[in-house]
Amino acid sequence: GEALFCMSQRLPIDKRMTLFQKSVRGPFMASPFIRIIPTVVVPWLAKNLGWLLRVAPFHAHRGRWTKGCGACIAPFVRLLELIFALDHEGVGCLRYIWRGWPFRIPEDSSRMVERALEQSTHKLFEPLDELLEMKMSFVFVVFFAPMLPLGLLFTLSARLLEIRTKLSKLFIVRRRCLPEDARLVHDTQGAFTMVVAQAAVVWHMGLNFIAYNERLVDEPVLWIVCWLVSSAAALAVIRFARGRFVKLCMYQKRTVISRLLQLC
Repeated sequence: GEALFCMSQRLPIDKRMTLFQKSVRGPFMASPFIRIIPTVVVPWLAKNLGWLLRVAPFHAHRGRWTKGCGACIAPFVRLLELIFALDHEGVGCLRYIWRGWPFRIPEDSSRMVERALEQSTHKLFEPLDELLEMKMSFVFVVFFAPMLPLGLLFTLSARLLEIRTKLSKLFIVRRRCLPEDARLVHDTQGAFTMVVAQAAVVWHMGLNFIAYNERLVDEPVLWIVCWLVSSAAALAVIRFARGRFVKLCMYQKRTVISRLLQLC
C-alpha cells in the first residue's frame, strides 16, 4: 500500500492525466449509449417477441409457425419479458414462464380492451427514476468533464438520442403512470443542483492542488492545507453570493407584484 501511494505521488503529470482520461473514457463514450439498450431496446424486443408467441398459433395453418420450435423458445422469451418488460405481479410472477399469457380475451372484444390488459402488465414508468438517472449523469459530467472534455460530445449525443427514446419508453415499453404534483421534484432538483455545485468546487480544487500538482511530492502537507483553505473560501463566497442573489430576486418579485397591484 505504501509503495502504491509513493508511486502515485511520483507519477509524472502527463502520465497521470493519461491515466485519468483512460479511466473515464468508457463512462463518457460508451456507457451513455449502452444504457439505452437494457432500458428501451431489449424491453421492446422482448415485448414484440412475446406478442409474436401469442399470435403465432393462430397462423399455424398458414405455415408461419412450427409448434415444436415455439414450445422450445417460449420459456426463454417469457423469462426475457419478465425481466425487462413485464410487471411480475401483473402476470403471475414465475408462473408466467410455463403458463404464458394470463388473460383470455373473447374474440368479439374490442382492440381497446386488449390494449388495456396489455398495458396493465407492463412495468410502471417511474418519473423519479428518470430524474435520478439525469442527476447521476449531471454529477458525472460536472466532476469528470475536465479529465476528458471530448467525452462531453458523446454524452450530449447519447442524451439527445435518449430523449427521443423516452417517448417510446413511456407509451410503448412501460405502463403510463398517474399524474402527480411536481413541486417535490422541482424543490429537490434545486437543492440537488446547489449541493453538487458546492461539492464540485471542493473537487476541482483538489484536482488543481493535489492530482495535477507537480510539486505535491516536495511539500504534500502544505498543498493539502492550501486545498482545504481555498475550498472553504470559495464555498463562503458562493454562499454569500447565493444569499445576495436570492434577496435581490425576492426584492424584484415584490416590486413587480406591487406595480401590478397599482395597475389593477
